[in-house]
Amino acid sequence: MYGGVGDDDGGRAGRFAQRDRYAESSTQQQVRKYDTHGLEVDEAIAREKAREARQIEAGVADIAQAQNELSALVKEQGVALDEAKVNIENARDKTGAGVGKLQSANKHARSERKWKCCAVIIALIVVVVVVIVFATK
Repeated sequence: MYGGVGDDDGGRAGRFAQRDRYAESSTQQQVRKYDTHGLEVDEAIAREKAREARQIEAGVADIAQAQNELSALVKEQGVALDEAKVNIENARDKTGAGVGKLQSANKHARSERKWKCCAVIIALIVVVVVVIVFATK
């Protein structure tokens, strides 16, 4: 009897061992499948991160270009403002010089009018004296 039971137990043990080997083989296949799938997922994540990094890099490059363009515009406007400032200062100086010349011309015109009036009065006096001298003779 022991032999029959032992044989039966031996058959069961063999079946358990076979089942364990199958389970182990199946588990290893699942692990490999997971590893393969996990690698695919990791690769997909890496590709997505690389794509996002390229997008960020492109955005940074766009910002740098915009900053350079803005800097150039500011420099151009600075030059234009400097030129405008110089022109305004020149205009102020020339206007001041023009005002001085107008004041000088006004003084000369007044002086000239005084001399003309004096000359007219002297001429009238001379004419009156000549008329009186010729009339008394």
